[in-house]
Amino acid sequence: MLTLSAFVRGEAVVLLKEMPAAEPDIVTSIVEHPKRRGRFVIVSGATEIATVTAEVISELQIHVGRAIDGRTLDALRVHDRRIAVLDRALRLLSVRGRATSELSRALLRAKDRPQADDVKWVIRRLTEQGYLDDTRFADQFVRDRATTRGWGKERLRQELRRRGVATSNVEPALSQAGEDATLDDARSALEVARKWRRTHSARDPERDRQRLYGFLARRGFSPDVIRDAMRAALTDGGAESQ
Repeated sequence: MLTLSAFVRGEAVVLLKEMPAAEPDIVTSIVEHPKRRGRFVIVSGATEIATVTAEVISELQIHVGRAIDGRTLDALRVHDRRIAVLDRALRLLSVRGRATSELSRALLRAKDRPQADDVKWVIRRLTEQGYLDDTRFADQFVRDRATTRGWGKERLRQELRRRGVATSNVEPALSQAGEDATLDDARSALEVARKWRRTHSARDPERDRQRLYGFLARRGFSPDVIRDAMRAALTDGGAESQ
């Protein structure tokens, strides 16, 4: 590398001097990360070069004593970034299942603003390894929300679409749940209506009808299903019938 230098007797004088090449980093140790299982820190002296997987270490032939050239250092830095995003994705998935698009948006919103290419790499890797599967997610989501929250088809459809699940995955999940009786809007609406009726006083019948109708509509039941459920729940003995 060449440099410019100072003034002599008021006149600018250009001095050309070769700068010595930077010394490459030498790997002095490879240690397992104390908090991130299956991750290894590549160290040079007192500097942590990157945190990567055993797979990357093998692929790039990293070992103690190896000199890390510029190309290898760049590759390690890319893997370091991507594995950090991958670990964040796995933490999110450990809390609850997520649709592919939903997880991608969550990763891109992170405070450190990961690069879009890194997020795409993580999504592709998780899909290949079976952690992400929108067909499976839609099936599980429908069954869970229908049985534990009493949601109707329309609410389920809206929520899946909001999470970025394609129609080609949403509709089969709804159909299958209906065929095996997991999703039965008439039964679910009646159960939800009865439960609501038991926890609300009947001081104003007309107001009760309006409130119950809105309550059921927000859960995605159709007007016909709501009317039938209300008719049964609001009549004498409706909470115990059927």
